[in-house]
Amino acid sequence: MRRMYAAVIFILLLMLCSFPCARAQDPYSILSYEATVFPSAEGSVEEDLSIELDVSSVTDFTVTFAYPVEGVMVSVDGIPATFDIVTEGQASTIIIPTLEPGVHRIDISFRSMMLSRVSDQKLVYSPTFSFNTGVDRFMLRVVMPPTLFLSTPLTPEPTATYAQGNALVVEWEREPLGKALYVLIGMQHPSDEHVPWYYMLVLVVLFPFGWYVSRRYQSRAMRYTTDEQLLLSKLDDGPLSQPELVDATSFSKAKVSRMLSDLEKKGLVSRRRYRNKNIIEKL
Repeated sequence: MRRMYAAVIFILLLMLCSFPCARAQDPYSILSYEATVFPSAEGSVEEDLSIELDVSSVTDFTVTFAYPVEGVMVSVDGIPATFDIVTEGQASTIIIPTLEPGVHRIDISFRSMMLSRVSDQKLVYSPTFSFNTGVDRFMLRVVMPPTLFLSTPLTPEPTATYAQGNALVVEWEREPLGKALYVLIGMQHPSDEHVPWYYMLVLVVLFPFGWYVSRRYQSRAMRYTTDEQLLLSKLDDGPLSQPELVDATSFSKAKVSRMLSDLEKKGLVSRRRYRNKNIIEKL
């Protein structure tokens, strides 16, 4: 009889061990992550981050960089926020404490010496964006001043390359991203006598690439315009919260977040914070 009981207990333990362990749910999801980088010929970088989170439970939010940062400014939902910076070796971690449940927009700006100089004329920007949870929409925008020009290496292939005034803008967009992206971009600072030839080379290389990208994404941009009209029509009867807009349009949270960011930049809508929710109003 004892042997039978022992066998039964052994089988029960074996069955319990075979069940998968439940994974604790992340306290937030990343709806969008936008990084705009302004490199300089001296090797310094100014970076602006705009991160939209959907927080499910009270949590701290941390961002870690593999290099020292300075001149840090942080705001949450447009309001300057308190934060801590922890350094370990060369790494810097920005900690934003006590985010309440709801959708939050976090803006972070800072300076760093992130460019690697491989010669007197050449710099390399090589960040790795890594996340502990998936990112619904990711955008990296590198805005190169007139004193720097695009060079090799360049990986992965950019989503878009275009002129913005005197600056050259290179963009990478992923929707969704997953959990990591490695970028490698070379920058050249040519001598004065090589500038005209270099301009011609850049124009020859980028013109067909820009034409191809614009043709490839033209239909998608038109579809977004129709979706924006649908979203705006839902605001005709008055302001709605962001979750109400998701329900009303049947779009994903990430898509509504991206569309609202675009519409806000165009001056068509405004967002204000009320009781842990973003209230959207048509202008």
